[in-house]
Amino acid sequence: MSVELAVQDIIAISTDIDPGKTDLDADLFEHGLDSLQVTLLVKGTNDYLSSLERGEVIKTEYVAENSEQMMRKLYNANIGNLPMARSRTIQNTSENTVALLTGPTGSLGAFGVVTTIIHNAWRVDFNLTVESFALDRAAVTSLVDFAARSNFGAKIFFLSSIGAVANWQSVSGGSESIPEAIFDEWKIPDRTGYAQSKFISERVLDTAVREVGVVGVVCRLGQISGPTTAAGVWPKREWLPSLVASSKYMGKVPDSLGKLETIDWVPVNPAARCVVELATHSRGEASRAGALVYHVVNPETCRWAELLPIVGKMLGGPEKVTLTAWVEALHETVSQTNDLERNPAVKLVDFFDNLASDVYR
Repeated sequence: MSVELAVQDIIAISTDIDPGKTDLDADLFEHGLDSLQVTLLVKGTNDYLSSLERGEVIKTEYVAENSEQMMRKLYNANIGNLPMARSRTIQNTSENTVALLTGPTGSLGAFGVVTTIIHNAWRVDFNLTVESFALDRAAVTSLVDFAARSNFGAKIFFLSSIGAVANWQSVSGGSESIPEAIFDEWKIPDRTGYAQSKFISERVLDTAVREVGVVGVVCRLGQISGPTTAAGVWPKREWLPSLVASSKYMGKVPDSLGKLETIDWVPVNPAARCVVELATHSRGEASRAGALVYHVVNPETCRWAELLPIVGKMLGGPEKVTLTAWVEALHETVSQTNDLERNPAVKLVDFFDNLASDVYR
């Protein structure tokens, strides 16, 4: 059976989508794919790959190379939509900052009064490919056009992710401290579509700063955790709360978090204050040298192993296993779709596969 037919069979069995009426390169999420169906697709795909003969397995190097080519293609397409540089007179502003915060709607507001654009609107879904973030990436070029036409030369403050530079150490052979700079090596972002789309948009904004003349800042956020107050919680749908809940469900907890072993999480309330301070500290000036870059991570770090006794006690003493063994146990629960509330990590099984794999390190 060809790979194409195998893919169609897996889609037909795992989802409500008719593969005969869907292009092979279509975005299945646009055809109604949900998180539960993703887990079934992953299981079906893994079963198929396991059945292949040794020589039939697609090489990781090929997959990575194809991914890099796609990122390069999308970057070139996005910069092709940037506005032309134009001569204009920037009006003097008062001491007040008029900030525009983009939310889920991506609303732009009135460009006549805005001095700072904090761009936060982005889908957080680690199951999507980089192509699926087309609207998110297009919003960046739209904001560049908005800033280029604004009366006060609005600064674009783009909230990116540390995931956009997750592989910097392995690619560069550098130290653990990642420079606050824009990178042009396509191997640097994590292999999730989310991280790759952020990396592409960082480069698009940097290009816009140098070629269009807008003011641009990239702020790479580390892992944002729950608040320091009792008034809120860490959203249960995110990976760490899901890991904890599923560990309780399976009676097993991983003794490592792989490449996320270092705990430098930032509680959401101080993270928000930090972003506001960085975004409004100074208006900045357009610089042909490129976008400014800031990293927001917790300088006080620890290891997952230090938190494990507390987590284990909270969960009632689950068995400590390797991350690989934990992910394997998670895979065994994929078919138990009636327990998603107690076993939410099953919806992020691909993310945890990546976490346990050396491929993305």
